[in-house]
Amino acid sequence: MKSSVNGYEALQQGLRYLLGRGVRKSEHKARAFLVQAAEADDATALSLASQMLAHGQGGPFDRATAFRYVQRAADLGNLDAIYSLGYYCLNGSMGNVGYTDEVLKQVTVPRDEAKGLELLKAAAAQGHGLAAYRIGEYYEERGAAN
Repeated sequence: MKSSVNGYEALQQGLRYLLGRGVRKSEHKARAFLVQAAEADDATALSLASQMLAHGQGGPFDRATAFRYVQRAADLGNLDAIYSLGYYCLNGSMGNVGYTDEVLKQVTVPRDEAKGLELLKAAAAQGHGLAAYRIGEYYEERGAAN
């Protein structure tokens, strides 16, 4: 779905299709526009496209690109991406519930608890409630293991 729209316009179109605002809802079209905006280095689009690619929404799974996108979005300061990347690093995966083995083999996230906690704490400090919850969960599990 290449077009002459810029990253911001592609993000807006992607959101319209994702939410069905003024257009018929279409995950396929939303993903195409969000990927276009992500390739233009839009932090919000990078984060949203990452989730769609990681979960196979609107097209095939592409976890390798999803991981690259979430890393870039976090580098650009996107709060949801900082949380997601922290969670991935803490757990050493992008999740495995419902994924086929073929999808899981697409990308391995290096487990790095220190980096994961650092990212989660950064997200929590900026008001990301789920990041704060995950930090509590982490310490609770560590306490139960001792």
